[in-house]
Amino acid sequence: MSLALWRILLKAQAEPDAPLTCDDCLAILNCLADEAVDEAGLDTIWQAVNKHLARCPGCREQYWKWLRRWEAQRARHAREKES
Repeated sequence: MSLALWRILLKAQAEPDAPLTCDDCLAILNCLADEAVDEAGLDTIWQAVNKHLARCPGCREQYWKWLRRWEAQRARHAREKES
């Protein structure tokens, strides 16, 4: 995890009501997609991300795009396993 991402996560935990920037939100979503996150901090992180997604259509669109891509990849891998 990068130092910049670590700072974002620390800020999100220290100030749970502070809004994330778009860059912060996308950095966290990238981290969640690429790495396993310790479940102890996951609720706090998701709360901050969800608050940002609720007010930012650009990040919300990117989130749904990534989610659809991930689901398509997961379905493709499941089909390949069945073959």
